[in-house]
Amino acid sequence: MKIKFITSLALVASCAVAQTNNSAAIELDTMVVTANRTAEQDYKVAGNVDVITSADIKENKYLNVVDALKDISGVYVKTMGGNAANAEVSMRGFGENSGGRVLVLIDGQRLNSPDMSKINWVSISMVDIEKIEVVHGGSTALYGDNAVAGVINIITKVPEEKYNLSVKADAGSYGLYNFAGAVNGSIGDLMYNAFVNAYGLDGYRDNSDFTSYGAGAAIAYDLSDALSVYARAKYSDVDQGLSGSLTQAQIDEDRRQSVTPDDRSKSKYVFADAGASMEIAPEQNLFLDFGYQLKDTSSDYVSFFSWTDTDENRYGILPKYVASFNLLGNNNKLTVGADIYFNDMTVDKYGDADKTMKSIHAKLSKDTIAGYIHDQITFDEDYILYLAGRAENCEVKADINDLNTPTSFDDSKSDTETAFDVGLVKTFDETSKVFAKFCTLYRLPFLDEQVSYYGFGTDTFYQDIDPETGWDVDLGTDVDVSGNLNVKVTLYYMEMKDEIAYNAVTYRNENMDKTRHMGVEASFAYFLTKEIELFGNYTYNDATFINGDNKGNDIPLVPQHDVLVGAWLFLPAGLSFKAEANYISSSYLGGDYANTGSKLDECVVVNALLNYDCLAKELDGLSIYVAVDNIFDEEYSTVGYQGWSADGYYPEPGTTFAAGLAYDF
Repeated sequence: MKIKFITSLALVASCAVAQTNNSAAIELDTMVVTANRTAEQDYKVAGNVDVITSADIKENKYLNVVDALKDISGVYVKTMGGNAANAEVSMRGFGENSGGRVLVLIDGQRLNSPDMSKINWVSISMVDIEKIEVVHGGSTALYGDNAVAGVINIITKVPEEKYNLSVKADAGSYGLYNFAGAVNGSIGDLMYNAFVNAYGLDGYRDNSDFTSYGAGAAIAYDLSDALSVYARAKYSDVDQGLSGSLTQAQIDEDRRQSVTPDDRSKSKYVFADAGASMEIAPEQNLFLDFGYQLKDTSSDYVSFFSWTDTDENRYGILPKYVASFNLLGNNNKLTVGADIYFNDMTVDKYGDADKTMKSIHAKLSKDTIAGYIHDQITFDEDYILYLAGRAENCEVKADINDLNTPTSFDDSKSDTETAFDVGLVKTFDETSKVFAKFCTLYRLPFLDEQVSYYGFGTDTFYQDIDPETGWDVDLGTDVDVSGNLNVKVTLYYMEMKDEIAYNAVTYRNENMDKTRHMGVEASFAYFLTKEIELFGNYTYNDATFINGDNKGNDIPLVPQHDVLVGAWLFLPAGLSFKAEANYISSSYLGGDYANTGSKLDECVVVNALLNYDCLAKELDGLSIYVAVDNIFDEEYSTVGYQGWSADGYYPEPGTTFAAGLAYDF
């Protein structure tokens, strides 16, 4: 492992060999972000925010959101065999079900399901993304449920007057294909954009394939100088294999095999939203957004003799008032809003593939109503004080009809939680900052944490499951040095009470003992010359139990160290080359709270990309690339669980090749 790691770093370092006497300051622009739920420059936010722009997506040839998130400090992506469709994003040292502690939004509307099902990342088309904002740290006061460790806000492209047409195609190892097209323009005063996308993969392992087809459109219209309206709609269809875990003996025999060759999942997604913004007075604006999401999933777990149909509907209403005014001689920006969501879910479980033998019919709902306030006060032009508060009520209802056992029930529970933030920022030269932030946190239970409806005769409504609560302190900086070096560092300390996890002894979800999460998130980007950019990041997570039977033990599935180093080399004639190496330390398997079993091995994964942007005037806008991931064919897993008879692992892909072209007209 050490030899391979040294070789990997040498490969990356070789990209940076050049004379430095041509060095010149390169402007590092500030970015407008929505971390405070209003547009704000990133150097004014009380926390570090990473932004992946549409230009970054094109430059790095990201095929899906997961590929892009892997390059961000503090973000750890776990996949079951390299399939981005079922990847789970972890931040701040959360292990099992870590995705439940990261809020994911698309254009401000939440994507996290009311149950524990993961976000299907391949259902989000990359050609429709304007930027991805990653907000580090707790943001419960502003965003509510799930926003414990961070917030990922995916912002799609907005209609514009300027006409633009882009197309792209990718192909690669294990049956990879990706075709997409997008158009933007206007008809009179009506602006529009639209996209189509077809994306698929045969998969590294047997039965790890997926296909995704999507399309969407948006329109925007300025009714007057003070009133604007918009509407968007998207549809995607995803069919994927579920390859299952392998024991170490099965991996040694054939790491690409599947012992669940017939398990599959098919999902249809509909996303629609509409809204209006109105200036009611100078520096005073009203926003009203409506959202609807539909998710229909059919899961065939043949290996467990289980077939399930799940229908989810979500309705969202998000009103907001934003005003800027002078308060006692200081600039003040006030945001007051509400988040209202109605989630309905119907689950039908069957005992046969033809779905004639229904065993369970479940109707569940999770309705939340929250109000929040955020105030930003600027003192002496370069000191900014943030105050935020939130109150949220959640009502869960479950009507479970078990047709095989006498365990039917109809029950409900209501929880009310509050959270607050206080933060202070000192800015420098309108590019840099230091900040401190304290916040309280909560996460509401998922439906299938609060309610058991698995059909084993022990189904019930767990009235004793409480929301997770905690607090978090962040100290950090985001500094631009000499115009060509940017450094971000965040130190954090978090304590959580009542984290929810599955107990394999009692066969139910339970609130766990108190946990502590502390660590460091650091990243840098350095233009050594105009032709060479060095970049890297480091994440340190120390996540442990601080009381109970497991006091002092590590939280499973949390690697303590995650290091990424790389370089861009910008060559003549439109060529550019990127190489990077990612080291991930070992971690205990899921479920091993006692820390007595095997670990996921440490690993080093090296990737490279060669890109060509055509400089000929008649082909301006043409880009061609080739990429190789996992160059040294590292054998590793990012997910594994402790088992009764044998541990289960999900092997990641070996060496992978991809190539493609894109053309902007």
